[in-house]
Amino acid sequence: MIHVIDNAAPTAILDLIRTIAENKETWHFKRPIAENVTFKDKRPRLDIVVGGQTNDNFLAGLAIGALMSAHDRGGHVHFHPDILHCGISMKDSAREDNTHHEHIDDHVHDHDHHNHHLSNNLRVLFLLNTDWKEEWKGGVKYDTEVYNFKPGSAIIFDPRVPHSADQIIGDEKRLTLDFTVRKTTR
Repeated sequence: MIHVIDNAAPTAILDLIRTIAENKETWHFKRPIAENVTFKDKRPRLDIVVGGQTNDNFLAGLAIGALMSAHDRGGHVHFHPDILHCGISMKDSAREDNTHHEHIDDHVHDHDHHNHHLSNNLRVLFLLNTDWKEEWKGGVKYDTEVYNFKPGSAIIFDPRVPHSADQIIGDEKRLTLDFTVRKTTR
């Protein structure tokens, strides 16, 4: 199950989030967390909301604005905006983990509360590069299909299904705003 909501968030908000993120000094290389994961396999990440607690109030406010816009434009059918985690990841053409490390999110983030069950969670992704060109690829490979990112769109999926980033062509760094949220109960 993957859902794409076109024009889910104003590109002005996504541009501002990207500009702020690119100038932050709090990027880290703590993920993925697993046995046998060496530093070279770690990905650059900027945490905004961890376990429901904000690390940066202004950036969190902007990110929540993007999420609520997607929620209002149809996301409410899929997710409740109860944010368990929000962060920004960076990928580029040099990272082998883009296509060679398909994975499932088989654990709840180590900082989430014990009563959060992964089967109740969804991932919501936004491309922060509003100038991203389709020929640069870099979409989301989900199950066996590739879903291209469009600036302003949101990609919503079940994190327990195998997924990875698609190959990126060129020298651009792709920044993705991602949320772990609750499924809407029906």
